[in-house]
Order: sequence, then C-alpha cells, then structure tokens
Amino acid sequence: MKAEESIFERTMKNVAAISAVLAGILFIVYRSSRWKIFFSFAVTAGTVCYHFTIRLFCGWVVNYAAAGHLQQDAAWFRQKKWEAGLYRKLRVKQWKKKLPTYVSDNFSMEKHSLDEIVQNMCVAELVHEINIVLSYGSLAFTFLASDWREDIWIYLITATLAACFDVVFVIIQRFNRPRLVLLQEKMHRMKKKEYLKPGKDRGFGSKEA
Repeated sequence: MKAEESIFERTMKNVAAISAVLAGILFIVYRSSRWKIFFSFAVTAGTVCYHFTIRLFCGWVVNYAAAGHLQQDAAWFRQKKWEAGLYRKLRVKQWKKKLPTYVSDNFSMEKHSLDEIVQNMCVAELVHEINIVLSYGSLAFTFLASDWREDIWIYLITATLAACFDVVFVIIQRFNRPRLVLLQEKMHRMKKKEYLKPGKDRGFGSKEA
C-alpha cells in the first residue's frame, strides 16, 4: 500500500514544479527583452528546481533499488566511536524531533517491523548522503552566467547550504539507529532463547501418533 504523502513531500514537489515553470517563463521573458536581470532570475529559479528535483529523484531511485538490500551492519552504517560524543555536543536529542520527516510511515512501529524500520533508516541515510554530493552538481549553472568566475561563489554557497540540509538528516539517522539496533538484537536473542526452550514445538512434525 502506498504511503500517505506528507506535507514535506508535497511541499518539495510543489516547489520543484513552481520553480521549473518560473524558470521557463523568466527565460522566455529574457529572450524577448534581452534584459540580463531576467536571465539571472531564470538561472536562480532553475537552480532551485535542480536542488528540489534531484532530491525527489534520488529518493525515488534509492528507495526502489536499495530498499531491503542494504547491510545494516556494514562498516559504512555503523556509528563510529567519536560520533556519540559529537552528537551530545550538538544536542541532537533536543532538536531532532522538530525537523520534518519526508515519509513518516517508513518509521512507524505500527506499519513496519523493527527490522524493516532499521533498514528504512539505512536507506534514508544513503539518500541524504548521495544528495550531499549531488548538491554540488548545481555548480554547472555557473557556466550559464556571463562571468562564471564572479558568480561561482554564489552557487558554491547555495550548494553548500543545500548539502548542510542533508547533513542534518544524516546525523539524525546515525543518532537514532544504534538504539533501535540494540533493541533489534535484544528481540532476536529473546526469540532465539524462546525457540531453544526444551519441549518447544519447532514444527518438525506432530508428537501425536
């Protein structure tokens, strides 16, 4: 069943669509008037469209290709020794719940097992990490400017701000996941212990004659 669209998801789609239309209109106006100000606005709207569209596309591709296939115990996803101390200094616990969730259903204990939620957290982290790299793809727009050497700093700053947006969500995933992994391991041990109890019917056949 398709997850209900969140306000955050709907907003991203709307901004991507509006900025795309706006970029097209402004470029047409520029071609008609030859006023450079409209070209600058068109490139700006195009850059905004890029940042939002690439995040929507990346999320869709990674969720489709990687969901259920990531190894949660891989070195990449394991929290490093220094991370816990850093997250305490950043007070992640105090502000993490104030940020929106793109698809909150993916982390619902009512709709998913603990194993599925941990897997979804790995997928979410990977999406944001790829987005960090893709943010700097917007630097290609500088070559549309009249003097890219002069304008590149503006695009570099906006790309870095966009990347920082995703860094925040990577931090949240890496902060939350270790606790759920511990709970997951505890539940697996309990199931194994229950399974190994003497006299436990393990489905190898009925004891009745």
